[in-house]
Formats: sequence, C-alpha cells, structure tokens
Amino acid sequence: MKYATSPFVKMGIWYLILSSLGIWLMPVTIVKYGKFSDMYMCAIAFFLHFQYNGFMLSSLMGLFIKKYGWDVQYPQLIKRVFILFQAGIIGSLFISWVGYFSYPIYYIVGGASVLIWLIAVVMILRLYLKTQPKSFLATVFISFFIAKVVMMFTGAFPVLTPYLFKNIDLLISYLHFNFLGIVTIGLLLFLEEVYKVNRWLVYLFLFAFITTEVLITYKGFSVIVNYPIFSNFYEWLWAFTALFYFPAIGWFIGSFKIK
Repeated sequence: MKYATSPFVKMGIWYLILSSLGIWLMPVTIVKYGKFSDMYMCAIAFFLHFQYNGFMLSSLMGLFIKKYGWDVQYPQLIKRVFILFQAGIIGSLFISWVGYFSYPIYYIVGGASVLIWLIAVVMILRLYLKTQPKSFLATVFISFFIAKVVMMFTGAFPVLTPYLFKNIDLLISYLHFNFLGIVTIGLLLFLEEVYKVNRWLVYLFLFAFITTEVLITYKGFSVIVNYPIFSNFYEWLWAFTALFYFPAIGWFIGSFKIK
C-alpha cells in the first residue's frame, strides 16, 4: 500500500512499540513505589501518550498527507513538517507528567514542544486550505486536530495544573475528544477510499460526540466552580451516548460492502 511508505506511519509503528515500555514499567513501579503512586501514573501516562499522540495521531496524519499527495508535491516542506511534528510528539510527553511532577523544566520543555507541534499542524492546515476540492471529513479532522493541540497547550501553565490533572471529568473529556473526535473521524476519512461513508450517519455521530463532549466538560467545570450539575444530567448523558449506536451499527452493516 502507498500509505506504508509514509514516514509518519512508520514513526507511528515505532511509537506503538515505544508505548509498550509504559506497560512493562507499571509492575515495576507498583513494587517499588506502590499502586497509584506518581511513578505508576507516569508509566500509564507514558503508555497513553505514545499510543494516541504517537501511534494513532502520527499514523493518521501520515494517511492525511498521503491522501492529498503533499509528500510528492512539497517533499522538502513535508520533511520539515515531519521533523517538527515528531519533535512535538516526543517533547509534549512532559505535559502528561506535570500533573505528578511539577518541575519547571517539564513545563518549559512540554510547552515549547506543544507549540512546535502546533506549528507543524498549522503548516499542514495551510496546505489543506490551498487544496481543492475540500472534504467535509477532512475539514473536521484538521480542525479537531488543531483544537486538540491547543487544549494540550493549556497544560503548560502551572496555575491550571490542579484543575486539569486532578479533575477526572476534564481528563475524560480530553480523552473523549482524542479518541471519538480525532481518531474516529480520521479513520472514517481514510475509509472513504474503499467505502462510501453515509453523510447522515456522520452528522449523527458528530451530534452525539459534541453533545456528550459538552456534557462531560460541563461536569468537569461544575466541580471547579463548586456548582451542582443540573437535574437529569446523567439521563441526558445516557440518551446522547445511546445515539452512538446508530452510526456504529450503520457503519458495521456498510462494512460488508467493502471489497
């Protein structure tokens, strides 16, 4: 496949292997420091960071670039983007650790790395803006990607650390945005080449995603401002979450049409 030659995809595979170190370190940290110790949580953060920021997002960005042939049209530019993109991924690991070890150097390296990553993604955005025709899924993908990196940059501010890393609902909303937002849309964008994705199912998925994202984030902020959540909150969250079943079933049935 043409996508296998992408350096972004190749790095994604390396990140997948690298992330396994976090899993191997978990029992070590449990024995030495105790379960749920800061070192244990850092091992989990290491695994998750290189799983979704490394393996998933680097691979999906490689597919995105290959899809539009920018690596052929702008080889030198894409090489620079690749270096910045990977430097951003590797260095931004420190943002995942500041919630447990608030060393100033972690904030500096992590924050600078996220900015480098953002520069790389904006460079890709500029290429996309010059591309015709544009795809709805591609527009959503690159928009969500930029929003994700901006969200990550908020972790570079020490004053926000207690609110971002000690609030389970905000952490869930961030992971929710990554996996159901960027990763799922990226996969659908890639599948467009072999399977006609039903547009109405995409709209329904996005509606379910945005409403659940807003509700989870709202609950996180309600904890920060010490304000009670509205009545029937969990019923509404359940109802909007149930909407995910419809596009999931629709895409599952449609997958049988893939040749």
